[in-house]
Amino acid sequence: MQLDHIYKTLKSIEPTLSVSRFSTDYLDRSRSYLFNRRNQNKEVSTDVLLNLYQNLHSASTTFRMLKTDKHSSAHWISHFEQRTALFEDLADTVLSDLTSRTIH
Repeated sequence: MQLDHIYKTLKSIEPTLSVSRFSTDYLDRSRSYLFNRRNQNKEVSTDVLLNLYQNLHSASTTFRMLKTDKHSSAHWISHFEQRTALFEDLADTVLSDLTSRTIH
């Protein structure tokens, strides 16, 4: 799983994002969940990946809706388009991993 890539990508647009907050906000787990998984050398569960996919997809939907707001300036519309694409790409990455887990 490219979980580290997803975390680093999100951190690049939100520098204050910690591993603890990523665990709670994106994985819907406790603050220590990801630390524990790494220490035990275990992958995250399929349920957690589903949570991550849902949260990333939800964020992309929100940005897609914001970019259609008629009161937004061109600057913000461009910003929302970039965020929509980023969150869609990250959600697709998770979906690919989920699909490969299901097939194997």
